[in-house]
Amino acid sequence: MEETKMNLSSFSIRLLAEDDCKDLIRLIKDLAEYERIPFGPKIDEKVLRKDGFGERPFYHCFVAECNNKELGSGIVGYVIFYFTYSSVEGRSLYMEDLYVSPQYRRCGIGLALWKRVAQEGIKNECFILNFAVLKWNTSSIEFYKKHGATNVTETDGYHIFRLQKNELYRFTEN
Repeated sequence: MEETKMNLSSFSIRLLAEDDCKDLIRLIKDLAEYERIPFGPKIDEKVLRKDGFGERPFYHCFVAECNNKELGSGIVGYVIFYFTYSSVEGRSLYMEDLYVSPQYRRCGIGLALWKRVAQEGIKNECFILNFAVLKWNTSSIEFYKKHGATNVTETDGYHIFRLQKNELYRFTEN
């Protein structure tokens, strides 16, 4: 496959618009396949619209849009994040997903999306930006470490736990 020369000036980073949800779900499905999630996402475009817009959105999202006549145009990457709170540090952000379509990688889009979330955190006086990376995804781990991120599993011994829907209901019934 011939590699196309791209640069960041061929792209723009902007907030997700409600009409972008069709493209966003396409990219979420691509990420699920990349992360080897066997049954893909359990949400759809309708859920993204309901949860991301309105009076109290549950998530925020920036998208990377290609603006190059030769490469085509459209949304080629995204970052989903939401605000959280640390009882130790205060205001925080959690970056749920950062994804760039494979053919658009290694030209600064992922870094630009990540920086945009960090800028949003600074603007909102956040002190922490948390995110998780699958342990087999060594290229992403190295990317984040290269730019100053700390693996708190290694340094502080934190582990992330989860209750899925069935366990969540079961837990509240007992």
